[in-house]
Order: sequence, then structure tokens, then C-alpha cells
Amino acid sequence: MRDPGSPAGLGGRPPVTCAAWLAEPCWIVDVLWSAVKVIAAINFGLGLAAFLSWVERKQSAVLQDRIGANRADIFGFRLIGLFHIFSDAIKLLTKEDFIPPKGMRPWHDLAPAISLG
Repeated sequence: MRDPGSPAGLGGRPPVTCAAWLAEPCWIVDVLWSAVKVIAAINFGLGLAAFLSWVERKQSAVLQDRIGANRADIFGFRLIGLFHIFSDAIKLLTKEDFIPPKGMRPWHDLAPAISLG
């Protein structure tokens, strides 16, 4: 049974302050481990997106009865259409951001965030 004098939800332990938590060196390990897990999750998601993009191209080629991405060769290499993943990434990174001449720049920059919110 819980001691009536203890803080609620702490199981009788005294509350930990921010200064006490930062004074212990183990928080660095926690932050680094969390960063590693976040980076691993992002890399998994990006790799999965690239793979699914490749699968979608192959499936579309079969459904439309056409030669798919596996026939495009770069410098003599075909590599079953995997070069399209890299060309899509280059195309995305080099796209020009078009802002209408009479458009408001702050609203144009905030539009993607507003649409996701």
C-alpha cells in the first residue's frame, strides 16, 4: 500500500529535479541511444520508400504492358531499374521552388505545414 505522505505516482521516491538529472552522466547515454533509434527509424522509412517506389514502377510496367524501368541503362549498367531511385532523389533535390509573382512568401512557406496540421 502506498504511503499517504509520498508524492502521487512516484512510488515513495522523491521527485527528481532537472539539475539533479543533468548532474548524472547517464543522461548522455540516454540521449545518444534515443538519437541512434531515431536515425535508424528514419533510415528504415527512407529505404522502404525507395523500395516501394521501385516495386510500384515495376507493377505499373506490367499492368500497362510496357517496358519498365529495368531497361533504362546508365553508363551501360541496367541494375534492374534501381537507378531510377537515385534519379528521383536528384530531381527532388534540384527542383526549383516556384513562388507566384504576387504570392506572399510566408504563406507559401507555411502552406505544407498548415495542410499537414
